[in-house]
Amino acid sequence: MLKGLKAGLASVAVCGLVIGVVVVPGCTSVGYYRQAISGHLSMMIKREPVAELLADPDLPAALRHKLELTREVLAFAEGLGLPVDGSYSSYVATGKQFLVWNVMASPEFSLTPELFCYPIAGCVSYRGYFAREAAEGVADQLRATGFDVYMGGVTAYSTLGWFDDPLLDTFLARDDVYLAALLFHELAHKAVYVQSDSVFNESLATTVETEAMGVWLEDRGEAAAFTAFVDEQRRRDEVVGLVNETRAQLAEVYRADLPVEAMRDRKQAVIRSLRSAYSELRAGWGGPEPYRVWVEGEINNAKLGTISTYHSHVPAFRQIYREAGSMAAFLARCRELAAMSEADRTAALATAAPGA
Repeated sequence: MLKGLKAGLASVAVCGLVIGVVVVPGCTSVGYYRQAISGHLSMMIKREPVAELLADPDLPAALRHKLELTREVLAFAEGLGLPVDGSYSSYVATGKQFLVWNVMASPEFSLTPELFCYPIAGCVSYRGYFAREAAEGVADQLRATGFDVYMGGVTAYSTLGWFDDPLLDTFLARDDVYLAALLFHELAHKAVYVQSDSVFNESLATTVETEAMGVWLEDRGEAAAFTAFVDEQRRRDEVVGLVNETRAQLAEVYRADLPVEAMRDRKQAVIRSLRSAYSELRAGWGGPEPYRVWVEGEINNAKLGTISTYHSHVPAFRQIYREAGSMAAFLARCRELAAMSEADRTAALATAAPGA
């Protein structure tokens, strides 16, 4: 699961689908493992080498443009210090809008997400399915037990270097800026990944995506696209700020010793305040409203948690990037953070954040 807010602020994600069996009470691990392996392998056997496709004179012009653009992005990413290797050297036409459907859940009166654990990827705050119907079934089960649930479509996932990830029609169909940003984001997961620390992983990848995009557009001399990108980042930061404020208000509500119905009323009042604050914010923007659908849809703890996962450490990572002076130096510093214990890593990021 917009990158992030445009698709639930979770449109790009690391999936543990093919890495191992997830253990979830009340669910059949073998069945989950079977659909994960089957879905992944069915995609991998359809791969076509990009080089062969580009050599075909009958290749549709739109697809040729995307494949050539991808080659340029990957070469640029490699020059920045991101690990490309054999990633995205093949293409798969899935015929789908989304590759995977992720299910996220949190208790009704808690901002702490439910974790789903994999042997190699570790514990993450979502569970992914190749079939929407399967994801909806699990989402319904979680709702029936009282959880706040959010389900979002995912256009891509990273196998963390275990496979050479292919290009997919699910994201090649998007605009050029989205495509470049997604590739930078996914390559960041390949560069640095910490088991069971989704907030670290996704905040880092969001930072790499943002910083690399700025350099990429500037280097290409695309002044209009660069200005639009900066404006979009500013609007996104403003919306993330509103969401963080909402989560802080909800945390206070959940700490209060209130009857259940009173707690629910207070929770909905805070969510209404978020929508009202967003209406005031967007009034000053003018032009497109890319976050309107997200804000006007159902809002609950699980949905709000997607923003936290992707953005909590971004201010700290941005500061570290500025101090590092280059992508390679930044990634080296991030690998040092990844080697720390979770407590030490979190403390270091808190210290690095502006205003700390």
